[in-house]
Amino acid sequence: MPLPAPDVHALVQELQEKHGCPADQARALACMFHSVPECLPFIEKPSDRRNAFSPTWKEYFSKKYQRYYYHGEHGQNGWDYPQQLQLQDWMLDSEMYGLNIVAAATICRRMQELLYDSWAAPGPLWKGVALLARLMCNVVACSNGIDKYRCIKASNQKVKEDILSLPGASCVIVEAGFVQTGDGSGDFLFPSPGAAGEQEALKRASLVAAKLQQLVDKRGFTGMATEVDDTDAGLSGHGNTKRNKWTGKPGFMYQQDVYECSVCASPINDGSERLFTRKWDAPHGQFRYHCQQCEGDFNLCEACWDVFQATTGTVSNSRPMEINHDPTHTFQAIHPRTVRHNFHGQESASNPWGVSSNPISSRARERLRERTGL
Repeated sequence: MPLPAPDVHALVQELQEKHGCPADQARALACMFHSVPECLPFIEKPSDRRNAFSPTWKEYFSKKYQRYYYHGEHGQNGWDYPQQLQLQDWMLDSEMYGLNIVAAATICRRMQELLYDSWAAPGPLWKGVALLARLMCNVVACSNGIDKYRCIKASNQKVKEDILSLPGASCVIVEAGFVQTGDGSGDFLFPSPGAAGEQEALKRASLVAAKLQQLVDKRGFTGMATEVDDTDAGLSGHGNTKRNKWTGKPGFMYQQDVYECSVCASPINDGSERLFTRKWDAPHGQFRYHCQQCEGDFNLCEACWDVFQATTGTVSNSRPMEINHDPTHTFQAIHPRTVRHNFHGQESASNPWGVSSNPISSRARERLRERTGL
């Protein structure tokens, strides 16, 4: 890892003294960022910091969604690779492969983009990632000694359909040390043996090959991911019941069937807990929008339904997404169970439910206000 330049010593010192950042992490962050606010998301709080054998965050692979997710010690869950975990990964990769921290971080980020941009279609994604991993491993395994492995032909049918069709795949190839030709063919060439930059390219290709193989083997970015069978059969063994990883969790204790949004994978709370416990601070129920034409079970949560109805929007952690679904299909709006109560009629601390007047229309009006602001 390169030493920080003299003008960043103050940043290193501030990260260590004011924010309790370990020296090696402070030096790594100073190589990539220019201010404390940029660095803070990557620093674990001292109260959260544990030892290397019992990390704060753990990585899992969802068998149901064919996607990696993360669980924190304090109950946090998310699909995004936690930034504290990313920094540890970058530092380890930098040391193992002899790359500077910026190069290691860039390679990891390009791979995240490759997965995130295509996770809604896991079949083509993992097929393409597996082929790309094989191409990278071919170069590394022969130490760049076999001519045919040094060229990835864009005109090749499998390369074109399985790899280059994935958003971000060409960026991963370039980060691995390949250079795209300017002759119009779109081919990618690896430096010849003895050429300037060949050793640096081999280091990059080695890291990319190792990371891709980890992802294909369901070991994740950390190499220590655990595969979880969160399919209906794996969790309940009762065939078509809608039991999943949310079943029995706070907010869903009384909900028999927990449906998940087919786009963002978030659970759709039907308000059962609020209804049966009468706790006014229990989660409000959501509308569920069920497609009546699809053969499979296609459902949308309220947020994704709003995006589906609009021309543009964002879904899932503010990443732009398009909801590719036949616009001619009709949807059934399934009301939450809590529509039996009026949330806005004469509420008070002693009577948080208010006076029921027209409960179904009251929730519908609330939903309309959320969407239009009226």
